[in-house]
Amino acid sequence: MNELAIELPEDVVKSLEITGIYGEKLKEEAKRALAVELFEEGRLSLESSAKLAGMHLSDFMTLLAKKKIPIVDYTNKELEELKMDVESIKTL
Repeated sequence: MNELAIELPEDVVKSLEITGIYGEKLKEEAKRALAVELFEEGRLSLESSAKLAGMHLSDFMTLLAKKKIPIVDYTNKELEELKMDVESIKTL
């Protein structure tokens, strides 16, 4: 596993410590934030993002839902096709 080190300004570290985020918790929060951002930008898949966040897929999906980030991003054309499929199924 690769490791990434980042430097944080001392005042940022102190601000985070006041809110209870330091040590391992800070690492976890940073990984989750990065995973969410990369997923939202379409740079990582859902599964890869969950792995980066160190979470089970279902837990990561719940995190995305809490942040109101859609898991799928259909185009208008795809949504229209899905709507037509649903209508076709209803008539059967």
